[in-house]
Amino acid sequence: MCGHCGCAMVGEIKKQRYVYYRCTGYRQRCPEPYTREEVLSQLVVEHLGELVIPKPVTDWLRATLSQSDVAERRAREQSLARVQAEHDRLAARLDAMYLDKLDGRISAAF
Repeated sequence: MCGHCGCAMVGEIKKQRYVYYRCTGYRQRCPEPYTREEVLSQLVVEHLGELVIPKPVTDWLRATLSQSDVAERRAREQSLARVQAEHDRLAARLDAMYLDKLDGRISAAF
C-alpha cells in the first residue's frame, strides 16, 4: 500500500533488470516517485523485525500445530490401514484363484 495515498503498489521491470514499485494512483494522481525493490524489501524486513507476538498467542499456535499434526498423522495412519486391508483382501483372493486353478477347480478359459 502506498504510504502517501493508500492505493495499491505495482511492480514494473525497467531495463529488463531492475524492479521498481510505484503507486497505482487509483484514487488520484499520487506524487510519490518510484521505489526500488531493494529499498522496499529493506523497509519490510525492518518492520517485520519489530513485530512481537505475545506469548499466549505463540503458546496457542504451538498447541494448535501439535493438535493438527496429531490429527493429520492419525488420518494418514487410518488411510494407510484401509489401503493395506484392501491390498491384503485382494492378495488373498488372487492366491485363492491361483490355488483353484492349480487344483483344476477352474478352467484356463475361465
